[in-house]
Amino acid sequence: MTFAPAAPDEPNQAAVIGSGLFAGVVTLLAIGGILWFTRSGTEADGGATSNIGESVGLGALAIGDCFDRDAPTSQTVTVADCEQPHTAEVAGSIEHPDAGGAFPGTDAIAQWIVEPCEEAVEGYIETPTLETILSDGSLTPNAQDWSNGDESAVCYVSMADSTLISGSVQGAGDRFARGDEVEVSRLLPGDCFNPMDDTSAYDLNSNSTVAITQCDEPHNGIFFGRDRLSAPLDDDFPGAEEVGTATSQQCGELFQTHFGVDGAGFNYRYWRPNEQSWDAGDRQILCAILDDTPFEVPFDPSQYRRFFDLPPGTCFDLGPEETSESLRLDDQVRQLPCDQPHVGQMLGSGELENPVSDPFPPDDGVLDLAGAECETLFAEFVGISPFDSTLGNFPFWYPNESGWNDGDRRFACAFLDDEPQTGSYENAEF
Repeated sequence: MTFAPAAPDEPNQAAVIGSGLFAGVVTLLAIGGILWFTRSGTEADGGATSNIGESVGLGALAIGDCFDRDAPTSQTVTVADCEQPHTAEVAGSIEHPDAGGAFPGTDAIAQWIVEPCEEAVEGYIETPTLETILSDGSLTPNAQDWSNGDESAVCYVSMADSTLISGSVQGAGDRFARGDEVEVSRLLPGDCFNPMDDTSAYDLNSNSTVAITQCDEPHNGIFFGRDRLSAPLDDDFPGAEEVGTATSQQCGELFQTHFGVDGAGFNYRYWRPNEQSWDAGDRQILCAILDDTPFEVPFDPSQYRRFFDLPPGTCFDLGPEETSESLRLDDQVRQLPCDQPHVGQMLGSGELENPVSDPFPPDDGVLDLAGAECETLFAEFVGISPFDSTLGNFPFWYPNESGWNDGDRRFACAFLDDEPQTGSYENAEF
């Protein structure tokens, strides 16, 4: 019988940092008011009729107008009949707060308009945009438009997949309800999902398409929140590490909000702005739990307990993204009856008797200390000495040097198997 010491226990990190660059809608703080007007200054009346087929600029568009973009970067659009296939429909017009002053710059206007347009579009279609297959966008004035007095941005509705729309979308968001396949960036809290086309769950980015499924069916992901980083629009990109830390913290708060328990000890993924999208004003973050091994039952954090706190004999399964090599004392595991399939059983845990003032033992000193404790726990639990047993290796955990110097003297011993087992090792004959 030989012991298999686990890696020295490291301070637990509440999140596995996901690699994914958010490339969706830029989100910013709203500035300025939404102005609901048409050319005559009255409420929207279903769009233009007299100038269908004409190429017009921003100032000629009214709420309810349907149009096709003349070119991706063009400042003009061709007004279309809303009953015929078309690209987009005007949902609102928002005057810039600096109207009457100097031109703020194309990038500044593009950043400023995003959140107001989200609100304008949701009010226009009378449905949260993410619950539909529709998307929001904007047409913003350039320097020439500004000098001509066109100081408002136009908010419009289009199809998220860039296909054409037939008929007006005003008040009709429920007619465009989303289906079972969406991009990660359009998931809603509570959505359970699976990657498409054999993609690994860990390779998903914010633009990847996933299949939404019932949470009581096998699934690889649970989306639990979205938020915006609070950094001002004019802040320089602080670096990937700092943005990652801020995102992890906010996802932890969203975990608590969604599941009702502290996220410490659970692994979760997030998507955050990269430098390019940050400079364009993107501050949106997305948070999800992912695992390449499908969840067979709905994820319920209340069924989990900190590994170090498990009573001797407790059988358990590992948490999301957890492996026998990654498991640490503060990580969360799911308690199970031993007659159900499980991958681990706790032998026992405790603290070494060495005073806090003791220096870190040289060579393998701390490993030997924890190993001796685990020999005793093994003999007490199984009923025979580990060296008289035919059982294979089992891991144990002990303080690393950093933890030792901070006063950590915890250790733990457990059986871990690569494949699920049933039954208990307690007083077993091996």
